[in-house]
Amino acid sequence: MALEDQPDKIIAERMLWIYPPILFIVGVVGNCLFVMVLMRSSSRRTSISLLLTLLACSDTLILTFNVLKKWLAKFLDTDLRATSNIYCKVDAFLTYFLLQLSPWILVLVTVERTYSILYPHKVTNKFTRKRILVAFCLTCLFLVAMNSHIFFVVHLSSYGIEPICIVQEQHMDFFFRIWPWIDMCILFFIPVCFMLIGNIIIIFKLKSSGRFRASSVTRSSSSDSASMGDNMNKHVSSFTKTTVLLNTCFTLLELPSVVFGIGQPYWYPRETATEAKQAQLTLISTCAYMAMYTYNAINFILYMFCGSKLRNEFLRMVGMQTKRFMFTVNDTSGCSRTKSTNRGSQISNNGSDSNSV
Repeated sequence: MALEDQPDKIIAERMLWIYPPILFIVGVVGNCLFVMVLMRSSSRRTSISLLLTLLACSDTLILTFNVLKKWLAKFLDTDLRATSNIYCKVDAFLTYFLLQLSPWILVLVTVERTYSILYPHKVTNKFTRKRILVAFCLTCLFLVAMNSHIFFVVHLSSYGIEPICIVQEQHMDFFFRIWPWIDMCILFFIPVCFMLIGNIIIIFKLKSSGRFRASSVTRSSSSDSASMGDNMNKHVSSFTKTTVLLNTCFTLLELPSVVFGIGQPYWYPRETATEAKQAQLTLISTCAYMAMYTYNAINFILYMFCGSKLRNEFLRMVGMQTKRFMFTVNDTSGCSRTKSTNRGSQISNNGSDSNSV
């Protein structure tokens, strides 16, 4: 049976026809909406807003270069990498560089958020937008240096009539047996370690702050103490759900491509290649890499709908969120208390939301 007639090959081809354009539209629209929401929020001039904007741009570039471009090439029945040797090298380089850049921006986000929890009064002085840009540029330079070898190992070659962009024969062992381990560390393991450590510090710090605040309330205000404890538990629970969800999505959706990249030369050696194995290899690689690109498409949707401030700002942007106004009243004992009321979104509000993302 020919390769094109293999069932696994047919399934993979259908996935490559249907899934990429859906993924691209959902991801780009989601990232654009996210940036619009960030620009409307009160924290648009902060360092975290800059980092999230950079992350949105990075994921959009991934969806454009790695998803849409490949789908268009398939739709037009042409290999864009085969147009020139320079484009062959640059395209291969950008494929790895962009995929590694996104998790490292997440690392910068995690470091900034961790510092803001540990030292809330110093974060604005330490993490300025200028310093964030410097850190981002240094990260890009590091990734460029780590991936610069691609310019020397990938080239445009001719097999039969059609030229093809492939790895040079003398670099096959390095590129398919050693480089996947290095790529796995840069793309997955090192960023995950940073994110997990940062999230653990944040969660424990919030919990310890909640216990301290609860213990500092006197017995005479037991109802206020209970209310404070409930609010703190809700805040901790919300942040925990957000961090666990982001890390779980990153791990589950990125891990298959990492494992496949490492195991491919061992599970499917070229010496024992058959039509059936080649079709199976195509299906597995398609599923793994589509899962990886799914993370880049839904990443900011998770941020938007898990972060209360961004979610409320988005709802206000589309006219579905009522606005809250604070006012102070005096009770019968002469004590001043703050109350809130909600009004329709058509009334303007000059107040600002909380600083949580």
